[in-house]
Amino acid sequence: NLTLALRTVFADHALDALIYPEQANLVVKVGAASQSGRNGILAAVTGSPVVTVPAGFSPATGTAPKGIPIGMEILGLPWTEGKLLNLAKQVAAIRRVRKMPALTEAPIEAAAYDTVPIIVPSLANIPSAYALGKL
Repeated sequence: NLTLALRTVFADHALDALIYPEQANLVVKVGAASQSGRNGILAAVTGSPVVTVPAGFSPATGTAPKGIPIGMEILGLPWTEGKLLNLAKQVAAIRRVRKMPALTEAPIEAAAYDTVPIIVPSLANIPSAYALGKL
């Protein structure tokens, strides 16, 4: 049983947390059949709490000019969420690796309004596929 084995490792080594890469491989292309190399399943199948924090970036490429964000997971035993969040906060404060996406640097054109437009909800333009409540 994986859950029991994980708890045994924590007990045998007096661990507060396990830290490991979020994924063994960089992201897969959208629509790819396989998501192999993902480590997030460990928390899911053992019922353990986990928090993911930024760990750095891959080298830049033509399709990812700033690189691909790489994360690490901090996994703990049940009911240790407070300890995990504290560890995550400390790691984030030390590492400070977050980069804003290139998209946020692009200029955005927006219409200038003299007044705020008034929008009146109408049931007439809601597709029938959506469940309707009372407006």
